[in-house]
Amino acid sequence: MRMVGMSKLQQLDVFIGTNTKIGRLVLPVGTETEFSFIYEDEWQLMGFPISPHILVDD
Repeated sequence: MRMVGMSKLQQLDVFIGTNTKIGRLVLPVGTETEFSFIYEDEWQLMGFPISPHILVDD
């Protein structure tokens, strides 16, 4: 678990293959449905959405 600001967040780094980090899935502690996905800057420039519901420019 990583502290971000004053809130506690559970974070999971997401990779494609073994070395390419796509982004991070973030879930505030105490919630089950309020998650967000943050793409890495490099992935936003040259990648593609991992889901039609998680757009790269979102």
